[in-house]
Amino acid sequence: MSEDHLTFHFQYEKNKNVAYFFSPIKFNNSKISQSDAITENLTLLSPGAERRKNILEVCGELCDLNRPIMTPEPNYGYFGETTANIDCKALFESTLLDEPSNLRHPPKLQDIPREFLNDYSMNGKVDIQDWWIEDMFLGKKAKISVWSKELIDVYASKALNGDFEGWGNYMPLDRITLFHVLQNVTQVRNQSVLVIGSESPWIEAMLVACGAKKVTTLEYGHIESHHPKVKTFTPNTFRSAYLNGTLEKFDAVVSYSSIEHSGLGRYGDSLNPFGDIMTVARAWCVTKKGGSLTLGVSSSG
Repeated sequence: MSEDHLTFHFQYEKNKNVAYFFSPIKFNNSKISQSDAITENLTLLSPGAERRKNILEVCGELCDLNRPIMTPEPNYGYFGETTANIDCKALFESTLLDEPSNLRHPPKLQDIPREFLNDYSMNGKVDIQDWWIEDMFLGKKAKISVWSKELIDVYASKALNGDFEGWGNYMPLDRITLFHVLQNVTQVRNQSVLVIGSESPWIEAMLVACGAKKVTTLEYGHIESHHPKVKTFTPNTFRSAYLNGTLEKFDAVVSYSSIEHSGLGRYGDSLNPFGDIMTVARAWCVTKKGGSLTLGVSSSG
């Protein structure tokens, strides 16, 4: 990974439809009328538009969906590349990526501010479907809140013995594929590895099996790890460690079917159409020069 810019293998398009409107507000027990606001050249934003504006200010070039895409020639089905300058300090100082939702349940489609819809759909390039799931972990305990040394070691032993049935998340083929990548492509032996998103320690066990020196997991819910090689953070403790200078830099980052959920509100996080790209950027900020990102996300076709 480069020192001065971050390369993404995603294609974005800039959203030009920002919604602004005037409305009466109360200030110092007086009322500013709609006409007064216009006369005083004040622009009053809806809550959705105000939040979007704040996100874009922190995100900077990262959230410019109009960045040029460099397509490799000849193109054998690879994604194009785009680069952006990033401000690591601003990304970690802001709470926009970590603050919990003020809703009792994850938002449904009708709860999404209209100002966010074009960003979520990348200006219509991605279909929006109404599929509601509730897994509100942020600030709570994870599904498996205690990771014993025995559990992780059993999973690690199974991986080393080629037994991928009946443990961990997803299908056996997912585990086989990821284990092959970690062993032969990422090559994590003697490395310090960050795992982003993990409801059970199946990735952590694979990393231990592959000889990782240390594994650090970032997860919405609170997890207590009893394995000497595995340490856990919540978003808030991770952010605090970075800001106070106690967070180490990692040799590699691994995430499987997690980052694409960032900013959707499913796990109790606040809505953020750019949550995924900001999460990747934060990971880059805490990765050593030359480090790697192994990323598995949903795809089709």
